[in-house]
Amino acid sequence: MRVILHIGLPKTGTTFLQQQIAHHRDSLAEDGIYVPRTATLDWVRSLTGEPLPGRLTCEENNHLMLAWALQPDRWRQFPEPVQRLLPDVWNELHTELAGCGAASCLITAENFSWELAQEHQVHSVREHLTGHDVSVVCCMREPHDFIASMYGQMLVMDRGPYSIDDFVAEFFPRWMAEFQKELWSKAFGEGCFHTVAYESIAGMEMLQRFLAATLPGHRAALRDYPPMPATDPHHSLSPRFQRFLEELHANGVEAEPFRSLYHSLPPGYAPLEKRLLTPAEIDAAVACHAAVGRQVRPAELQSSSQELEIVTQDLIAVRETLVERTARLEQAIAERERLAREVRWLKAVPARGDAEAKVSPTEPTSSG
Repeated sequence: MRVILHIGLPKTGTTFLQQQIAHHRDSLAEDGIYVPRTATLDWVRSLTGEPLPGRLTCEENNHLMLAWALQPDRWRQFPEPVQRLLPDVWNELHTELAGCGAASCLITAENFSWELAQEHQVHSVREHLTGHDVSVVCCMREPHDFIASMYGQMLVMDRGPYSIDDFVAEFFPRWMAEFQKELWSKAFGEGCFHTVAYESIAGMEMLQRFLAATLPGHRAALRDYPPMPATDPHHSLSPRFQRFLEELHANGVEAEPFRSLYHSLPPGYAPLEKRLLTPAEIDAAVACHAAVGRQVRPAELQSSSQELEIVTQDLIAVRETLVERTARLEQAIAERERLAREVRWLKAVPARGDAEAKVSPTEPTSSG
């Protein structure tokens, strides 16, 4: 099967595109492109019948769980119904694809590009898709616009104080096409990685434009898919309001009532500021990061991870050795104190009577 793996980036219209894909799932299947339900939050809800937190409702058509399944250290942060399904989600996907009878399928999840930044993680994706012909598609956005938008998104995620320098240090260089290309090409081979400019597909006809850019000449790319209205409950927050939410989070104040109030503002509401950061501020933060530490390539990320694991194991071994030697030292100190008591008792024996001489050396008299 041919697999079109749409990996993001986030903030490139992914939620709207996924809504359009889900809305036209049946038409896409008729044109030979199968869109699996497994690994979406809509699939979780259909299996468990349990509601998911409001923040996740807009992501119901996103195959996020496939990338989450490769990050077991994060599982506890997800809702309990999601946690139960994560360990077997890739096997469930295999079963669905094996029974669909389609020649091609489309998988879409922006966290493939944003959360999987190490070679071993991407190679795990490759292993799970063994036997399929995979094309990796990544939508790229003008860097200044992307960073400003993504940084603003991070401000409202309960992080507290969070500067642009913090953002660059945490995520550099994931928004760069060359970084993503090198990372994914190493796993899937040269020629598998394709970029699409977000600016070329943005708009109500996003699905049509995405298919034309991704599958030129395919019958699905030639079909007219009437756009559906956007149902994304996320609203663009003004720069000042994003900073306000950051301040609330930093002080432990519940932000949801204020967010709801903001969303209830009339459509004609005009924010006082249009942009959270200027290009010059973004360039300065990136340049500062580059001056402190050069760009980390995917191979170096993997190497650093392996080195950290080795150092961690060494530290564990050293700790075990220290614990063992401390126990031995405590035993030696106790033995030394016992011997010292015996020596003091033996020195005191000649000056004492025969009665005292009969006292056990392990039970010295008060004068000893």
